[in-house]
Amino acid sequence: FGAAYPGGVYRLSAMAARPAAQLAELAENPALKPQLLALLRHLRPDTGLRDDSRFGDILAELRQTLEQAGKPYLWIVDDLPDDLNGPVLQQWLARGGFGHSLLICRSQRYDARFDPVHLPMPSERTALHILTRDRPPRGDELDAAGWLVEELGRHPRYAAMIGALAEGHRHRRTAYSWLLHRLEKRTRAAINAPQPGPSAPPAPQEAHGATILLVSLRVLGGPARDILRLAAELAPHPLPLDFIVE
Repeated sequence: FGAAYPGGVYRLSAMAARPAAQLAELAENPALKPQLLALLRHLRPDTGLRDDSRFGDILAELRQTLEQAGKPYLWIVDDLPDDLNGPVLQQWLARGGFGHSLLICRSQRYDARFDPVHLPMPSERTALHILTRDRPPRGDELDAAGWLVEELGRHPRYAAMIGALAEGHRHRRTAYSWLLHRLEKRTRAAINAPQPGPSAPPAPQEAHGATILLVSLRVLGGPARDILRLAAELAPHPLPLDFIVE
């Protein structure tokens, strides 16, 4: 999205967002406040606002800073729960003439409030593009790649993961065939992966995803497991990005 939003693309985690029953609860948004303050400090290091500043003041100065730049910017609001009421939801959205919001959630209940974009299953051509990473497959490599994306249900995330695994191989057809064999075989760990909820991918795709993840961990070794374990620990917490990176 970078080219379309020269004012910046900013991600907010709404996993801990909660609806507000009283006006007093709107005065402080503990899930959003530290994220906005971290973003404000990044954009305006000389800001006088601190951790104990009012949430409304942080929000107002941040939006003013973004609008003064005069460039379109995008807020990606990730893991949005489906039970937020209107006033709370408004706090999570970019406002002003240059602000745009992309809501990532499994719920459809916000359709009446906004103009959502629903992404269909990718076409075979798009899935192959994701899988082969800008290197169009040819000949028997095309057959193996096509078989693989169909087995994955053209799931874009799984196709991207497979593409990353195959990138280091000299002969991608061999890599595709090997990975396809692994998907058909399915390890016990993949079959015993947590069952998906009603809005998650179908069970066969979930098992394929677990298999790909296990293969990736085996290829990348111990450091990858440490990174994933750390990510799992940090995911529920609204920590500033610079803290997580450090």
